[in-house]
Amino acid sequence: MILEGIVTTENADGSVNVAPMGPTIDDRAATSGDITRLKLRPFPDSTTFANLRRTGRGVFHVVDDVEFLARAAIGRLEQAPRYLPPADGVCHVLTDCCRWYAFEVQAIDEAGQRVTIEAQVTQAGRRRDFVGFHRARYAVLEGAILATRVHVLPAAEIEGELARLAIVVNKTGGAAEQRAFELLRSYVAEKTAAGKATHVGQSVRVVAPSRLHFGLLSFGETRSRQFGGMGAMIDRPGLELLLEPAAAFSATGPLAARIEQFAARVVRRGKFDIPPCRLRLVREPGEHIGLGTGTQLGLAVAAALHAFAGRPLPAAADLAAMVERGLRSAIGVYGFLGGGLIVEAGKLADEVLAPLVSRIALPAEWRFVLVTPQHPPGMAGDAERHAFETLPAVPISTTERLCREILLGMLPAAASGDLTTFGEALYRYNRRAGECFAAAQGGAFAGEQVERLVETIRQQGVSGVGQSSWGPTIFALAAHDDEAQAIVAGLRTKQEWREAEYVIAAPNVGGAKVEFV
Repeated sequence: MILEGIVTTENADGSVNVAPMGPTIDDRAATSGDITRLKLRPFPDSTTFANLRRTGRGVFHVVDDVEFLARAAIGRLEQAPRYLPPADGVCHVLTDCCRWYAFEVQAIDEAGQRVTIEAQVTQAGRRRDFVGFHRARYAVLEGAILATRVHVLPAAEIEGELARLAIVVNKTGGAAEQRAFELLRSYVAEKTAAGKATHVGQSVRVVAPSRLHFGLLSFGETRSRQFGGMGAMIDRPGLELLLEPAAAFSATGPLAARIEQFAARVVRRGKFDIPPCRLRLVREPGEHIGLGTGTQLGLAVAAALHAFAGRPLPAAADLAAMVERGLRSAIGVYGFLGGGLIVEAGKLADEVLAPLVSRIALPAEWRFVLVTPQHPPGMAGDAERHAFETLPAVPISTTERLCREILLGMLPAAASGDLTTFGEALYRYNRRAGECFAAAQGGAFAGEQVERLVETIRQQGVSGVGQSSWGPTIFALAAHDDEAQAIVAGLRTKQEWREAEYVIAAPNVGGAKVEFV
């Protein structure tokens, strides 16, 4: 489980950095308070990570003062907190806390967009009982988390969530909770206004994740929602788009023509002026190989142009409509804004974008091995449209079985970190969903070569194997990086797969990064 609290670390000048953080801990340890290990996931550019990498130690605190948590989250502490006198080599323990846990860093993994730190608790102490948070305090905590995402989440989305949380705070909160919440709302409004005013015409970098699509739930059956399905966002190979001021608009580098098309749609649908600029794709995984590159590129162009013009990023449905994406699957749209393991319901005839059903974070240590064989690209454009027009409808009974695999198999297994159960359910889901496309691709997978690759990986003892979208990229789920490396090494010993392209990717959390440079 994730336990929200405060982490103190020592800055290079000897001062103390105070930051909210929610490390992952064992459920039973959280109940008993006997916590021996922590898994922290700071951002790579955070002061907390810099300090932990330099000193290798810190203190995690369980606190019940949400006003303090809120102020720490946005760097608005009115006065320096008080600390207990150093004892037994432990410093920077907050006086006003419920419990504290001094820890030492054991391992650091910088593979993902957020760093994963494994830490061992060395000493612990109790100051008073922690009786939990009531609804208003939970709402303040959620508001604080939103405030720390003001630079990456759409302003409209944050404002909508804060409006919903405000109802809870006003109904059930006391003076402290209301002060804290108003502080957060003022901070968000200030940052949003500052962003609009100070960054117009400044260079923008967008780093977007890649998308794995595990399979659709339905198509051709007019009595139910169309499409729908499940997928996951991964941090590699991803794409990077750079927008810079220029004398006139231009797009250069790979996929320049597609960038121009997306930019024209944004200008036409957005109806706002964009200063002259140059867009350049710095890094991209290739089109039509099953990684959702087109959607991520379109959304990255829209996000970059909005930031460059000093405008907040629109909500998911508006963003998708602007660049004409999400016409079938919405996984890449929701994934661009938030990452994670995503389930979407499929579309009704009058819906612009399919509703989001579930988004959860996969365990940070899991890895997806991507294998792209020397094979023709997957279907796209007119060929894809023709396939959906001529394929037989998915029987309702098949859709129901696929839904069961998601609801009773993959979602609970992912939430509990049960890789084996998740992987077997994923393989069954992906194969069954692929069989619905057999008339277009020749079987459950994109041809005999891709099917041989799936079976080869399964023979290595890997449970979660499948084809992403139309392929030809195959994914194989591993428990950690060492296991992923072993999968790659095993495949490279076989002549048929030596020339394939291999990527090891961590689950993406948080979606794309939009930053001024």
